[in-house]
Amino acid sequence: VVVLSAIFIFNFLARILVRPLEELTRGTDRLAGGDLSYRVQLARDDELGALAASFNHMAQSLKGSRDDLTRINQELARANDELKNWGARLEREVAARTQELREANAKLERLMGEKEDFLRAVSHDLNAPLRNIAGMADLILRRSGSALEASVADRVQRIQANVQREMEMIDALLD
Repeated sequence: VVVLSAIFIFNFLARILVRPLEELTRGTDRLAGGDLSYRVQLARDDELGALAASFNHMAQSLKGSRDDLTRINQELARANDELKNWGARLEREVAARTQELREANAKLERLMGEKEDFLRAVSHDLNAPLRNIAGMADLILRRSGSALEASVADRVQRIQANVQREMEMIDALLD
């Protein structure tokens, strides 16, 4: 009778304690395997029932967190795609502006060349008569320097000095 009673009590305790623990163990294994929809089915008002309710609440929280992470990952992917689109658009705009700058630089170099050609022509055209006057004054002084009156020689030298000053002013103006 004692042995039979012990077996009966052992069986009863096994059903009361071991089977709910096995169910909780099965639930934790499935949860660890990624099945966040699994819920432990224990309708008890004792500590094992409270543990099962806590397990189910934890699984629900993890599922909500995973859903939130999935939504955040989707939003990040959309933001990343949008960022790539902005980057591509920006690269196209930079390429277009770079081309515009190249064209503007080429035009500027061409205009600077034209300006330099113009300045050379102006310099030549303005200096040519002055060089001619300076050459004539020098020729007068060399050929007739001793035969000229002092006042005439002085005036011819003043012509040379004024021509030199005028040429320097033209050079300064062109610079």
